[in-house]
Amino acid sequence: MKPEFASLPCGVLILDQKNAITAANPQFCQWLGYTESELIGQPVQMLLPPASKLMYLGHMLPKLQSSGDIEEHYLTFKSATATELPVLLNARKIQHHDGICYLFALLKMQRRNLIEEQFVADRRKAEQSKTELATLSVTDALTGLLNRRYYDQELEKRLSQFQQEGLSFSLLLADIDFFKAINDTHGHGGGDTVLKTVATLLKKNLRDCDVLARIGGEEFAILVRTTDLATALAAADRHRANIAQSTATGIAVTASFGVAMVRPGDTQSSLYERADKALYQAKATGRNRVCAQSDD
Repeated sequence: MKPEFASLPCGVLILDQKNAITAANPQFCQWLGYTESELIGQPVQMLLPPASKLMYLGHMLPKLQSSGDIEEHYLTFKSATATELPVLLNARKIQHHDGICYLFALLKMQRRNLIEEQFVADRRKAEQSKTELATLSVTDALTGLLNRRYYDQELEKRLSQFQQEGLSFSLLLADIDFFKAINDTHGHGGGDTVLKTVATLLKKNLRDCDVLARIGGEEFAILVRTTDLATALAAADRHRANIAQSTATGIAVTASFGVAMVRPGDTQSSLYERADKALYQAKATGRNRVCAQSDD
């Protein structure tokens, strides 16, 4: 073996065309506990456990013979004491004066499991970050509720389900009464506290099939599964009463509600318009009340 091979910090192995070992550098011999003379002339298969032998003969060797190179392949060798040594290898088919031979450069991979575990952990972290970003994209930063973007997507989905499957639902719009006065009197900090408190109160009366979102400054939307308007009105009134009776903020807070039930041919705009008209009616007739869609 040439002196430069002998001093390399990686393992070096040279095979002839019959897979017999023709040279092995001191580093490789030290790893496996053999002398070079013990290895010369032996088939490389004697150093490979069954799975690695199958990988080498069935995949790596044919590729090396056809393309002339293989890069970054994992293989496991067994030492003189039968312990296993995982390695990362590159190999090349070269023309030698005695004919074709195969030159292997081997890196010890005793920390392979740690590297793979770190890779898995990093991938999970990246997936978690991706999930968190997706969640943030549909979440209102102040209240933690779903935002207008998610509401639009869910409303479109429910309209499609109604048209195709007849799954009925209602839209409840809620608006905090005199919110500008609350901001003027208690500052934006007080206003933010009221918004977060109202969001918490609205969540308390939600069912699993209901969707609550903040869709504007002090406006909230709730999509509820209902088969009749009376059920939707009762749900809205429970929300209204819960807000009016709360003393969580130390500020007198009420909310008005407008309710509209989906109809054949409805679009997002038409359903919202009816609920918004009902909300306007609730505001115009005294606030802190629930009004339903008009029949016109």
